[in-house]
Amino acid sequence: MNLQELVQQYRGTTLPKLVEKQIQSLNKVLLLQAIQETYHHFPIEFRQQVDAFTHAYVKNWLAPHIVTMDLGDIFKDTIQDIKGMATQAGVSLNDEQVFDVFNLIVMKVSHFAHIDPEFRKGWGIKKGWFS
Repeated sequence: MNLQELVQQYRGTTLPKLVEKQIQSLNKVLLLQAIQETYHHFPIEFRQQVDAFTHAYVKNWLAPHIVTMDLGDIFKDTIQDIKGMATQAGVSLNDEQVFDVFNLIVMKVSHFAHIDPEFRKGWGIKKGWFS
């Protein structure tokens, strides 16, 4: 997996579109299972730090400008922050693990979108045909 290729792949879309796609393809139970399984991609001693980082990072995505910002830019900024957190913790992450941290953040936002109709409305996300 090449992170720079992913930056280009995400260009031209938005985070709300990614979240919408995720909540339309995974129900709440499957999404929670995917979150739990993704933690297994990290060393046991680093999982708590990944969880704390992803939980705190979600707040960065709650700013109003995020709704219209290019997903490629969000991804690029986020992977730099993830690499910085890992370096600071003295942990070396490969590109797949960096992507997994990004994906954990997306899945946590998606889970929130699943359970909060007002959040979906604010981001313009449709959960199904009629919502």
